Amino acid sequence: PVVKTGDLTPLNDTASAVLELTARAEQTVDSPLWDIASGVPLVGESVVAVSEATRATHVIVRDVLPIAVDLASSIDPDELMREDGGIDIEPLRLVAQELPEIQAALTEAERHIERIDRDAVLPLIDESIGQLVDVVDQASPLLVQAEEYMPALLALLGSDESRTYAVLFQNNAESRATGGNPGGGTVL
Repeated sequence: PVVKTGDLTPLNDTASAVLELTARAEQTVDSPLWDIASGVPLVGESVVAVSEATRATHVIVRDVLPIAVDLASSIDPDELMREDGGIDIEPLRLVAQELPEIQAALTEAERHIERIDRDAVLPLIDESIGQLVDVVDQASPLLVQAEEYMPALLALLGSDESRTYAVLFQNNAESRATGGNPGGGTVL
């Protein structure tokens, strides 16, 4: 709804507040006291886990959230469909340009997460860290695929030149090796 209304003030305010909070949290876990606490038996691994999860979260908020806010502010859902029936692919180009930076940030966050020994942390901490791990584990492969297929998608949508496609619909009433005779079609 925020993108549709065009009022991005709440989104920008929230992004700034979250960035400030994660920056303060990262400063806290980078203190010497946290280094000392990480060596305490029984709780040290949990301290390390919270530190690394905090660093991973800050990386995502610092490096990905501003890109997401910029993309949200540059995309108007009402203008994605052009008057001639085509699709405005400029927002997809913008996304494609940002994918490497987003992927790099998630890779850095993954490096922090990999330092966490989830078997050695307290259950309450593991549950919270599990939420972060789930988000990163789900987002990373999707970003890899998006980065891989976005150039082909843009080309299919005519980013380099105008494209015309013939789409044929087969009729399975008459048995053929490919499923039937083309019984209808259209040109896109």
